[in-house]
Amino acid sequence: MKIPQSLSSELARWNNGQGVSPLVWISMKGSFHDFVGHARLIWPDFLEREDRIYLADFFEAERLENMLANGASARDAQAFMNALFVENFFEGPEESRPDDEIRSMAEFLKETWEAKLSSDYPGRPFHVLIEDNLNEEGIHELLLTLVDEKVSPRTFNTETYEPTTTSQATPTLEHMKNIQIIDGALNAVFDIFAATEDEFAIIFPRGSRHRIY
Repeated sequence: MKIPQSLSSELARWNNGQGVSPLVWISMKGSFHDFVGHARLIWPDFLEREDRIYLADFFEAERLENMLANGASARDAQAFMNALFVENFFEGPEESRPDDEIRSMAEFLKETWEAKLSSDYPGRPFHVLIEDNLNEEGIHELLLTLVDEKVSPRTFNTETYEPTTTSQATPTLEHMKNIQIIDGALNAVFDIFAATEDEFAIIFPRGSRHRIY
């Protein structure tokens, strides 16, 4: 893994300005509990539900059922459930992390997730995706997620969400955006709504804050 410039500068300040290696640095800064948590992020456990793969630590059966019941395709629901927003995964005093740190972390996790999936599910097709919007004004986020290409995406009628043939569906849910509004309520269910590109642009004008799954 290439060391981002922001970390290289930090390492160079240690040892009276002579610098230290990343391993020496983490041996002084980290803890065993940090190691366990990072290990589950870097080399995660997976589970399988309805022929699709999910990160075990992210999976919520009721949440998945609600997404599917509200018309999300199996592939969209899987991508949503496995979504990791890398730019704000580590909470801290910084208002924002350097983009090179965010991208370096995402690329590394993509490699380790793919290696773990190949080990757990040899020969099975899957796709670990990076959605990089760090340079997009008003958004600045980077999403890492996993989709399983074993099952073809479903096509839904946009009004009834009933399965239809591909020729009948226009536009398909696969080409629409999911919208979920979340507040601070506890033990609550937050529905997901589908919108076309034009509808989405009206609801969320350019520069507004929103997350894209």
